[in-house]
Amino acid sequence: MSVYEDMLNTERFAPNAWAASAVSFGLRHLNERVVAGERVTDAAQRATSLGQINTMLTEITKKVSAADREQIVVLAQPVLASLQ
Repeated sequence: MSVYEDMLNTERFAPNAWAASAVSFGLRHLNERVVAGERVTDAAQRATSLGQINTMLTEITKKVSAADREQIVVLAQPVLASLQ
């Protein structure tokens, strides 16, 4: 299981009341890993990871407020950029 799959599962199984906090925490952790130079190098795994983060972003919109959604999208940008 990858950290990207963990992010998707965090969103899926987190109760609505703490989904934004849990996902924000996870994205901050992924951003720290990106800043530290960690990258997914395998093209297939990169595509899978990108899909998992995009799915998480789509699904989290059903659980959180507009303000939380905006914060999550901002936090996700460096992670998404690293997977392009």
